[in-house]
Amino acid sequence: MSTETAARIRANYNDRAAAIKADPDLSNSGKLRQLEEAHAEAQERLHALREEEVAALRDRREHARRRAFQPAGDGLSPAEARADLRNATDRLDRAEDASEALRLVERAARTGDRQTAVAAASIAHERQWPGVLERAAEVAGRSDTVAELRDLSEQLDAPAANVRRSMAYSLPAPRL
Repeated sequence: MSTETAARIRANYNDRAAAIKADPDLSNSGKLRQLEEAHAEAQERLHALREEEVAALRDRREHARRRAFQPAGDGLSPAEARADLRNATDRLDRAEDASEALRLVERAARTGDRQTAVAAASIAHERQWPGVLERAAEVAGRSDTVAELRDLSEQLDAPAANVRRSMAYSLPAPRL
C-alpha cells in the first residue's frame, strides 16, 4: 500500500482546506463550494491509488496461484507434466470430502508423486480444505508459495483488510 502517497494527498487536502477556510474574501457558501471541489479531487486521487493497490495485490495473488499449482516438472516435458497434472486433477476432483483427498495426498507422499500433491493442493484451495491444502503443499514442495497465496488472499478478501484499506484511502466530508 502506498501509505506515504495517501498521507501526502490527505496532507495536501488539509492544507488546501485550511487555506480555503482562512480566506477572508470567500463567503461561507464559496468556501463550502471550494472545499467540496478540493475534497472531490483528493478523493478521486485516493480512489485511483486504492485501485492501483488492489490491482497490484490481485496480480501478485494470480502469480502466486500459478506458481503454487503449476505442474511439477519431475523430469517430464512440459506437455507431459501438464497432461500428468490434468489426470491427477481429475482423480482428485472426484474426492467426496477432505478426508478422502488427504488419503490421496498421503499416498502421493509415500510414492513421491508430486503431481498428485499439486493437484490436491489446487482442489483443496478451491474447496477450502485448509488441512489438505497445507499437507499437499508440503508434499509438493510448495508450502512457501501457498502461504504467500493465502496471505495475499487475506489482504484482498478479509473484511478487516477492506476496512483498513477504506480508512487509508478516504477523507472525512468537507465542513466549515
